[in-house]
Amino acid sequence: MAILVWVLSLAGIDIPGEVAAAITTVLVAASAYLTPHSHRADLARPAGDTQPSA
Repeated sequence: MAILVWVLSLAGIDIPGEVAAAITTVLVAASAYLTPHSHRADLARPAGDTQPSA
């Protein structure tokens, strides 16, 4: 994001640091939301556990 803001400043487009940080936050949140969940084997329920998960 910093490189993009720098390139835009060379083109005459000024973006405040707070806006650049907000854009970064939104992009990270969107990528985290879209990343598929992977199951961890170490969190598997023990064999014979019949309790429903919360």
